[in-house]
Amino acid sequence: MAKKAIIGGLLVATFLGAYVLDTASGAGVFRDIQPHFAGTCTAIEGVAGIEDIVLDSAGIAYLIGDERRLWAATGHGPGGRIYLYRAGSYAPPVALPYAINWPFHPHGASLYESPDESPDRLFVVNHPNEADGRLEAGSVTSQIEIFDITETGLQYRKSFMPNENFSMNDVAATGPESFYASVDRGSTSNLGRMAETWLRLARAGVAAPVGDKAHQVLDGLTYANGVALSGDGKTLFVSETTGHRLIAYAVGADGGLAEIASVKLESGLDNITVAADGSLWIAAHPKLFAFLAHAKDGSKRSPSEIYRVPFDGEKFGAPESLYLNDGDPISGASVAVPYGDGGFLIGSVFDPRILDCQRDQ
Repeated sequence: MAKKAIIGGLLVATFLGAYVLDTASGAGVFRDIQPHFAGTCTAIEGVAGIEDIVLDSAGIAYLIGDERRLWAATGHGPGGRIYLYRAGSYAPPVALPYAINWPFHPHGASLYESPDESPDRLFVVNHPNEADGRLEAGSVTSQIEIFDITETGLQYRKSFMPNENFSMNDVAATGPESFYASVDRGSTSNLGRMAETWLRLARAGVAAPVGDKAHQVLDGLTYANGVALSGDGKTLFVSETTGHRLIAYAVGADGGLAEIASVKLESGLDNITVAADGSLWIAAHPKLFAFLAHAKDGSKRSPSEIYRVPFDGEKFGAPESLYLNDGDPISGASVAVPYGDGGFLIGSVFDPRILDCQRDQ
């Protein structure tokens, strides 16, 4: 019995050691950060926690902001703000008025540009509960809000709540009231969500409207984060944070999703933007433990990385790391949005600024 117990203990220790090593490696603990960027960036101050940015065809950016660190730490906060900023102008962003009668803590967003005279629409993932991770009976921890964009601000139109309390992260509009949303954790309990995160369980996926609720229509992903639609609407892209994959799905006539390509990247992937040339721009966290520390303490800086990944409609090209820093001048970058000839914007989950960058030509 003693011999079996020793052997069993050694097997458990070996398994735990391998798990810890694999987790540390996947979180970028052993990665050497060598900052690089061929260009210049200008900090645009005075906007907090611009987790996502969407750009319209006229070059107007919608900045999706919130005091996320304060909200997560205390359960309270001033509520989210959405700002207008003209890419490349370096002018102060302007807050857009909105009016809803429940807490508004915006996360991922998507723009639907109307093909007729109807107003364009902004789709926003909202976390209306008191603070991230605090689940109470009957609470909804994420829902999709739809706003008309008018001359006087954002006019609320509709909400889609999940049919079960899974956690949505980002959204890609497919029509005036249709969308795909990433489900970063499919579990509906605190314990289940913790297990998904730390054990990297493949319970995440994609949600879409079914009737008046959002239902999870795809599973098997590991912390799905960014989601974006190709310009022709035929391909949906999803990024995995702890799974480190970028995945392309063919969108069927019935809205069904069939995987057609995937590629591994070295960082924890966040939001995706589809550029005019069809390539994908992805913000990423090369050191996930550093990002977790930064989430609690702004003085602990987290490296930021921006990738460009070509896509030809069937397969991905080689990922290119365009930008990498050591946590300054922006920490924990979550979105990169290209514009014009060599310009791009960077937003982050917590920092009180965005970067407006120009690549050297």
